[in-house]
Amino acid sequence: MRATRVIRALVLVLTIPLACGGGDDDAGDDDDDAPVDDDDGAGPDDDDEHHEDDDEGPRIPTDDPEAPGPFAAGTSTIILEDSARELFCGDGPRSLMTVVWYPADPAAAGGEELTVRGFFGDRWDEIAAAILDGGGDPDDEFADLPAGAYRDAPHADFYPLGLILFSHGFSANGFQNFTMAAHLASHGYIVAAPDHTCNSRVTLSETGVVEDTIADALVTIFERVDDLSFLIDVFTDPQTYPFAELVDPERIGLVGHSFGGWSVTEAAKADGRVRAFVQLASFGLPAVDPSFDAASMFFYGRQDKYMRPFKGWHNQLIDLVPAPKYEAELFDTGHYAFSDLCRYNLRLQNGGNGCGTETRLNGEGTFTNPDHDDLHRAMNAYITAFFGNAFYDAHAFKTYLAENHFTDLMTYDATAD
Repeated sequence: MRATRVIRALVLVLTIPLACGGGDDDAGDDDDDAPVDDDDGAGPDDDDEHHEDDDEGPRIPTDDPEAPGPFAAGTSTIILEDSARELFCGDGPRSLMTVVWYPADPAAAGGEELTVRGFFGDRWDEIAAAILDGGGDPDDEFADLPAGAYRDAPHADFYPLGLILFSHGFSANGFQNFTMAAHLASHGYIVAAPDHTCNSRVTLSETGVVEDTIADALVTIFERVDDLSFLIDVFTDPQTYPFAELVDPERIGLVGHSFGGWSVTEAAKADGRVRAFVQLASFGLPAVDPSFDAASMFFYGRQDKYMRPFKGWHNQLIDLVPAPKYEAELFDTGHYAFSDLCRYNLRLQNGGNGCGTETRLNGEGTFTNPDHDDLHRAMNAYITAFFGNAFYDAHAFKTYLAENHFTDLMTYDATAD
């Protein structure tokens, strides 16, 4: 089934340059766009100091998960079509606008930093017009803030790369956790975040804008799981993604926020290629096959109004999944705090669930959510250590994961192998 599906999705519909080096205006020049320094452009150079060799195994660029990694974060946006599936909220094959972050040459950090609207490439005007037509305010929904990445920056000379897919929340966008994605890219990972078309706030196809629909949750969850499986196919097949040769197909992980957390959990259960997954402010069905062996990490906010009804399922799932598994529960923290939505969606900033100051779940008084940078420093450090341990069995990351480094922010429980 999977082989047929990949063959039917060979042609990628690109509206924005792929994640390739050089940033040259001549997108068709293979030499200028080569992501590595090989003379033939065929793959990694065996002499590269970062390359995996038979004696030493894969190397990691740094063992400090809290600090930014040694690379800049490059980013590109692509539009993929899965010709094996129909778009259930429109006509034609299912398309996925996907933002890709990757480790870039550190010199790229001296260039012009991408802003939030830049994730839509050169088509922001189409997005803004669609929001206005629907009675919304594009300035309120997508404040044009710096996003910590550099568009089409040259690839760093570092490979093979672990692949991490991110699944956004219900009616959000794939770039909603751009701070986390840039941090992971700086540590040597490719991060790909699709807009789950028909269940993203607003996204792009090759020909126009697609807004979200009120879709049945069961339809949406199956579409999302298939989206993630499709993207694993794409990013590990050189026939469908030009830089798949840089991706290590044995090191694939997933992260999801809210509804995306349920999505990645079910995707990890369904696709044996997934070695590790992370839930952010989410839940999952408390049913796990005995053969399931993916590592897992869970973040939860004690003041999350949306997830409170699912707390029982959340706890049952953690009990059922095998070790290694890790759980962080944050004090006085709501739903959107685990994303960047509180930063760029101005409608949420004044007391949204996880943003600013709000009323406690029990109705007794108010609380203020953690500072964005403080929370994301902790969250991104643990996620980086988690994937470093799951993918590379790195001692420094295993040691980091063994204890709570942010006791003023959260409780933490680690169940190692």
